[in-house]
Amino acid sequence: MVLIKMRKIDEAFLGSTVKNVVVTVLAYFNDSECQATMVARVIAGLNIMHIINEPTAAAIAYFSLSPSSSTFKRWTPSRRKKTKKK
Repeated sequence: MVLIKMRKIDEAFLGSTVKNVVVTVLAYFNDSECQATMVARVIAGLNIMHIINEPTAAAIAYFSLSPSSSTFKRWTPSRRKKTKKK
């Protein structure tokens, strides 16, 4: 199974056991396919913390790895510059 193979690859790379994982699935995964993934985790001996789709995973990776991500975190509506009305 795919999850068993991925677990072995991850454990070889990290040098430790892997138990808790976040799984990224295709954007058009339906509920039955997500349920099958949850069943497969039992066979692989994994604890799936979250199942996220590709667009969400891409957004998380972009904002966590981009140099300008601190700008995204700093901005709040209360810190906006106030403009004078004419």
